[in-house]
Amino acid sequence: MPGLCYHAYFATLVKNELEFKREDLINKFYQGNFIPDMFDKAGKNRTHMYIPYSYGFEVPDIDKIYNICKDHLDNPIVFGIYSHLYLDTRYIKEYLVSAFKWDMENGIIINPKNGKSFTKNEFFGSKNTGLYLAYTSINPFLIKDCNLDMNSISETLEMSGIDIFDVGRREKTWKEELKYYLSQDVKYTGDVLDYNELTEKIKMFAKDFVNGR
Repeated sequence: MPGLCYHAYFATLVKNELEFKREDLINKFYQGNFIPDMFDKAGKNRTHMYIPYSYGFEVPDIDKIYNICKDHLDNPIVFGIYSHLYLDTRYIKEYLVSAFKWDMENGIIINPKNGKSFTKNEFFGSKNTGLYLAYTSINPFLIKDCNLDMNSISETLEMSGIDIFDVGRREKTWKEELKYYLSQDVKYTGDVLDYNELTEKIKMFAKDFVNGR
């Protein structure tokens, strides 16, 4: 669910933990971390294999995904795909859902840290409000503070050898998408997401991923 820069940040943490050395393998690993989102809505439903979760959320069926990927994890692209879906699963279950109070009966979402409240439409309504606007406001911080070298990652993402992750990708590239988000002059407020808390959670998830948890 988090965007490109968040997945690149997670990939960087995993790369550093595993002490990847070969640049060609690092590039492929980053590519894999972008692939599951390079589809339209129906395609993302296939790549993420969503199952219902709390408060109307859906999360990747990570056990099913692991069974599909497990014989191919020596391929850095597939390893990256799996890490993307692992992050999505834990991000939703262990960060996003627990970070807010969900008054679903009245369609109100409350950030208990600052008392800010949002209607469901304000929180999820578009890429220009609520949660998605918060993602956009944090992107420059992630790139700068975490030394993300987005320019070194191939714009054309290679095939993984697994059909559900290869067939039906959209024409718009990840770099075109990132350029759009970075072109928006959005001020970080912390009203929705706390940058420091979020990055610390992702660090924890990366360590757990490397340690097989």
